[in-house]
Amino acid sequence: MIAQKTRFLSKNESDTEQFGKDLALRLTPGSLVTLDGELGSGKTTLVAAIATFYGVPRTEVQSPTYVLLRRYLGVFPLYHWDFYRITDIEELAIADFREMLLERTAIVFIEWASRFRPAWDFFFPRYEITITEGNDHGTRHFDLLSRT
Repeated sequence: MIAQKTRFLSKNESDTEQFGKDLALRLTPGSLVTLDGELGSGKTTLVAAIATFYGVPRTEVQSPTYVLLRRYLGVFPLYHWDFYRITDIEELAIADFREMLLERTAIVFIEWASRFRPAWDFFFPRYEITITEGNDHGTRHFDLLSRT
């Protein structure tokens, strides 16, 4: 396994979208992208940028907070999970999370992934993204740990 850390500074939504497009170039079906950050930090915006790169209309990409999972079909399937409202890891088993992850025909995104790290910590390749506020208003730091 190779691990590589990088940091990206986003000054606005356009920068976040460019980071998403750059990351999309590295992803293939079977990749996992985990996202952690406060509410409103840009997790869904980043997923939307990647999804549009693969042919999903931007208007289709929405936060899965209330439905737990959204599926998008672009060049290949994209599964967009949100663990924020999940209270027990058994809920993921009932929702077939592991099966979707292991089928390797889609890119899987998980918002609030650190809440249930044991559910995906075995999986490679994965791209772990932590989003934090920058020093200036509206800026964000995207810390990317690639494990391939």
